This record gives sequence, C-alpha cells and structure tokens, in this order.
Amino acid sequence: MPQPLKKWDDRIRFSPDSLAQRPNLAVKIAQVVAASTNLEVHIGRLLAEIMQSKADVGVTMYLALSGSAAKQAVLQAVADQYVLDKTSRNKFSALIKSIRHRAKERNAVIHGMWSLHPGDNQALINCPPQSMISEVARLTSTISHLESHPGTSATYSSRLAGIMVYKERDFDNVLARIKTVREDIDDLKGTITGFRHEFQQKLLQIEKAADRFLSAIRQEVPPDAPPNSTATDE
Repeated sequence: MPQPLKKWDDRIRFSPDSLAQRPNLAVKIAQVVAASTNLEVHIGRLLAEIMQSKADVGVTMYLALSGSAAKQAVLQAVADQYVLDKTSRNKFSALIKSIRHRAKERNAVIHGMWSLHPGDNQALINCPPQSMISEVARLTSTISHLESHPGTSATYSSRLAGIMVYKERDFDNVLARIKTVREDIDDLKGTITGFRHEFQQKLLQIEKAADRFLSAIRQEVPPDAPPNSTATDE
C-alpha cells in the first residue's frame, strides 16, 4: 500500500512533467488506467449475462450513469432481481464491495496530481486534487484577510491532506487486486451460466413429465368418446 508522506519538502512540485522524469512509474499509471477499463468491460459482460433478453436495455442504462456509486447500486439491484440462487447473490454482493474498493484505488491513481519525491528517485508523490483545491482556497482566504486588515499578522502552514508516496510495488499491488476482481467476475459469470443451464434443464424435465402425463390422460379418454350420461337406459 502507498504510504503517507512523512514530512513536507518545499521542493515538492505537482506537475504533469513529473511523470516524464519517472517513465517506469508512468507506465504503471497507464497500466492501471488500461486495467480499470478492461474491468469495466468485464462488469458489462456480467451484467449482460445476468439480464439475458433485457441485456441491451440494462447495459445501456448502466453505461449512461457517470458515478461509481450509482453504477454499483444498479448492479446490486440487478443481482437482487435477476440472480436466481442465493449463493450467487451473496457472491455478487461481495464482488460489488470489491469493485467499490478498486474504484477508490483507481481514482486515486488516475485523478491524482503527481510530484517527484525529493528524497527518493524510485517514488512519486500523489496529491488528491480536492486537497489541493481546498489548500489553495485556505491560502487565498488568509491573504485576503491580511489585505483587508492592515497591520494584522497571520501564520500559515500547509495542511495538504491525503498526500501519499507511491513506489513501483504499490502500482503492482493495485494491478494485482484489479486482476483478482476481474477473475472473480469471470468465475461468477460461469457460476450464473451453469446455474441457469441447470435450471433450464430441470424446467425442461418438468415440461416433458407434464407432456407425458397429459398424453396418458388423452389415451385413457379418447377425444371422440361420448360424454358420460347420468340418465339410466330404459
């Protein structure tokens, strides 16, 4: 796991150019992006497998959602509605939880700001954009207060939150966890497909048994047989 930055260094500069100076780590970030996209495709395939004849409508609605939380809510609703056996539903719920955790890791990597690490040339420093925006707003407020109140003094120290140090192994761990979720999706897809096939086979057996039962009844009572009469013959 990436570790929190222990001590701020004034040489830290968050810039896209930082990635160009650490190409081996920049490649890892690109791999996280690609793996995350691949995971989204696997989720869509699972959704289609579950919904079957309604897959086109369901997947279209799913893709129209922009937030991860909304998409996960849709997945849970689909599982509750369409997944027939309890074991698969439980697996699906656990899978959604894993997808949620992976989404947080992915977002930190994909949407974060990056800086070189002044003390480690094998690491990058990640800053959430929300943290940087909040810090800029706080600094702006402090400066504005000083300008509008001449003669006053104020001290300022950085309060950037969520600053993390990433090394190559941290990116590899993220990639490994994404791969595990993708494999779990494929496993669940196979389980659901197998259960559906077994269910269809049992349904077919029931239909055949019903046909045999109806055929037996038809043989005992010929179609052209006169109806039973309650009157006595004279």
